Formats: sequence, C-alpha cells, structure tokens
Amino acid sequence: MIELVETEEQPMFQRSEYQLTPFFEDLLLELAPKLVNSGAELAIIGHADSTSYTGRASFENSWSVSYARANSVRELMDFVGMPEKSIVQVSGMADSQHLIKTPPQCY
Repeated sequence: MIELVETEEQPMFQRSEYQLTPFFEDLLLELAPKLVNSGAELAIIGHADSTSYTGRASFENSWSVSYARANSVRELMDFVGMPEKSIVQVSGMADSQHLIKTPPQCY
C-alpha cells in the first residue's frame, strides 16, 4: 500500500479543488511509471475536509470533491500508461475517514 499524505505546508489539493498541486503532480509523474511497470492493481481513494460547499465552485458537497480528486489521479495514471484493468477502484470518502481524528479544515 502506498499512501500519499499532504501537510499544511504542502497540500495535495487546494481547498475545494480537485486539480493536484504542482508538487504532488510531479511526485505522481515520477512514481506512476514504476507503478505501471510493477503490474500492481490500484485502488485510488480521495478525501475532503468538512467544509461546507454551499455556493462554492462546482461541487455540491465533500463527496463530490473527494471523488473528483480520486478521478484526477486516475486520469494522471491513464496519461502515463497505466492499463485500465489495473485500476480496480476509484472512490471518494468525503470527510468520513480522516487520518488525523480531529475535524480537518485544510484538505
């Protein structure tokens, strides 16, 4: 299992956004060919914070943004040549499973 964890100083996504930040995009572009060559199956799971999305961007709630984040990683994996059959799951967890068990506000 590979788990990429952001920090407050180095977020994976800007708040309420689904596009990877340049740092994490570059990181995944380095890692992705190794995953492609490994033949591993991938489950890509996105997360979001507890922020209210009313009237914000194009997302209705944290479920929508967390799935969009996971799907943006899937698209990057597709771009670098990951076989479609190797991606076995793309899902969004909203704010339901936090790594740190305090209400995060910085995803």
